Amino acid sequence: MMEADMSNLAPVIAATAASVAAALTGVSLFVTGRREHARWAREALVDAFTDYMKASFTCSRSCRQGATLRSSQGDSPEVEKAQAQAREAHDAQMEILTRLRILGTRSIVRAAIALHEAGHEMSDLVFESPEPLTEEDWTRADSALWRARDRFVDTARSSMKLGGSTTAEDMGHRGGGLEILSGRGPANSRSTGPRPTLP
Repeated sequence: MMEADMSNLAPVIAATAASVAAALTGVSLFVTGRREHARWAREALVDAFTDYMKASFTCSRSCRQGATLRSSQGDSPEVEKAQAQAREAHDAQMEILTRLRILGTRSIVRAAIALHEAGHEMSDLVFESPEPLTEEDWTRADSALWRARDRFVDTARSSMKLGGSTTAEDMGHRGGGLEILSGRGPANSRSTGPRPTLP
């Protein structure tokens, strides 16, 4: 009788064990899936941060080049090329900003827009202002841009819980003005493109 009960119990135990194993496998797959998704989102966000900063540096380099060229030779094809590069960098930032709106927090988006605005103001100063560009003008715009970069990087680090803060010096900025600043020609009226709006 005891042997018959045990033989009837064996399939029940086996079925229970299989159910528990399946449940544990399901939980494991769920946890793994969530980890993979979190890792993907983090990597996508890091890529967006990096691309956004690269575009910012491209814009400021183009502005510096354009300002130096305009101060020495007025409007020229080389100045137009520098302005086109600045415009392309702004367009790239606008595309990346869409990714940041999806993946990032509101504070990240605000910091990104502030950085974009600072770059836009520098570009307007260099390529559109009818007044001669002074050393003070450039230094003011350059400092504002680097402050916006500091804030963007700090916000990005904070969102990923990396801690610490980054300064302009950490990113290689040593300050300084333009090499040549005198005798600019008439301003180019073309803008670098649309400005983003705050969320």
